Amino acid sequence: MHTDTATADPADEAHPPLADTSAFRDYFEREGYVVVRGALPPAVCAEAVDGFLKEVHLDHRALFLRQAPSRYAPHAYTEAGHMQHPILGLQDLCPRRYPQFRAAALALLTDAVLRRAVETLLGAPARLVDSMYFDANGFPWARRDGRFIDAIRFDAMIGASIAVEHIARGAGRFYVLPRSHLRPPTDRQGRDPDCSHSTQAMADVAEVARNIGPLRQAAPMLEQGDLLLWSAMTIHGSLPTSGVAGARRALCARYVASAGPLARGGGGIGRNGVVAGVGGMEVLHHSDPRSLAGRAANLVRADYPDIYQLLLRAGQ
Repeated sequence: MHTDTATADPADEAHPPLADTSAFRDYFEREGYVVVRGALPPAVCAEAVDGFLKEVHLDHRALFLRQAPSRYAPHAYTEAGHMQHPILGLQDLCPRRYPQFRAAALALLTDAVLRRAVETLLGAPARLVDSMYFDANGFPWARRDGRFIDAIRFDAMIGASIAVEHIARGAGRFYVLPRSHLRPPTDRQGRDPDCSHSTQAMADVAEVARNIGPLRQAAPMLEQGDLLLWSAMTIHGSLPTSGVAGARRALCARYVASAGPLARGGGGIGRNGVVAGVGGMEVLHHSDPRSLAGRAANLVRADYPDIYQLLLRAGQ
């Protein structure tokens, strides 16, 4: 157990246990987020970190899907040597090249306890539609997920953050603005702001955060295996990093009800994906792992990135 000497965050107070489904759901619907302590097995968390460090972190040539901008790119590193930009689409990683990391990450993202928590909040079987791995503090700005890759309704998606290691306060902890999900979208077009893709949307979110009233910022301390769930409409982000040495190793994911349609995909993915079962949960693959084209794309991105980039430029 790590001891944090900083002032305690109100979000570190006790949250309703998952076993009390009514209180658990009521808290989430009222506050827009909830924390499940010790939800994920530490051994599998450690397996994911070890797999990342051995298989992914030092793979300098391969191309990985990034969010900002939404494209395939090699690693960039922080001054302390951490992967600067998170990886997206862990379910689509090449299983031959990254076997340990991919298997451990998917085991956590489809874990029975996590699945029970998400399905308690959704009121239906869950589908994993998007996944990310952070090694450093990747997205500090305030944002709402809205219709990034979720569902027709703004509030029909649940986000999840899993601490695969203890996340120190100075590493840029994940934060939420409790009860911000109760406020409607307010950008000029009446859409949900998606900060990662629009400068104007970022400004709109900041304006919303200033004008909706005295909402407290909750940045709970997360130990290895802790799970934070938030509503698609909850404003969230990460605190600034203080110092260069700290990592912020975490998995993030987005879930929708398995029976619900997808509105659209981020970066051209999502609607045309392939659903497969993993660990008792539906998982949306954005490239078909069963097709020759899907396997070939994974192979070329991982083993022949220069050729992949040439093919992309030729197709533009």
